[in-house]
Amino acid sequence: MAVYECPSATLTVSATSLDGAPLGGLYTTLSLSDGVPIQACFSICSFTVDAGQAYIVTIANYGGESFTEWGNRAGIAYSWGGSHFVSVPSASEANFTISLVAVYSP
Repeated sequence: MAVYECPSATLTVSATSLDGAPLGGLYTTLSLSDGVPIQACFSICSFTVDAGQAYIVTIANYGGESFTEWGNRAGIAYSWGGSHFVSVPSASEANFTISLVAVYSP
């Protein structure tokens, strides 16, 4: 019996300051599109996600760093951080990468 594996992608989440300096250690979660959390880490994060599915990525403020925007100007800014809806394209082959960059100000 053959086993079918769903094509997957890599979703990376990183953070920078307004001047482009990398920031690490910001709490990041990956949730299903209905808001159910499935994974968490401290940035820089790399999640394996299924092609053709939708996810919500959130990243929190910490200390003196406040979320300003996502690098691609999509998503939402909240008082506690930022949220980004990601629709992973369907693909006949696995191993593509989607990158999100959260921008912070001190």
